[in-house]
Amino acid sequence: MTAPATQDTAATSSDLASLQQEFPAFRIWQEVTGERARLVAVRRHAGTSPHTVVTADIAELRAVLTSPTGP
Repeated sequence: MTAPATQDTAATSSDLASLQQEFPAFRIWQEVTGERARLVAVRRHAGTSPHTVVTADIAELRAVLTSPTGP
């Protein structure tokens, strides 16, 4: 049996709110499964790149979403 994601691995509500405000062209949420917490960002409109990003690292998510050409 696994323990739920800890505060160390999970994004806080303020982290998510900050990301959502910083990147309004994407729907951003966190999924927690057992010990794994992942951030998911999906574009809101066709033509926005990248289409989808899944990562456990907030810095990586920010880097990909701010990249002018995507991953």
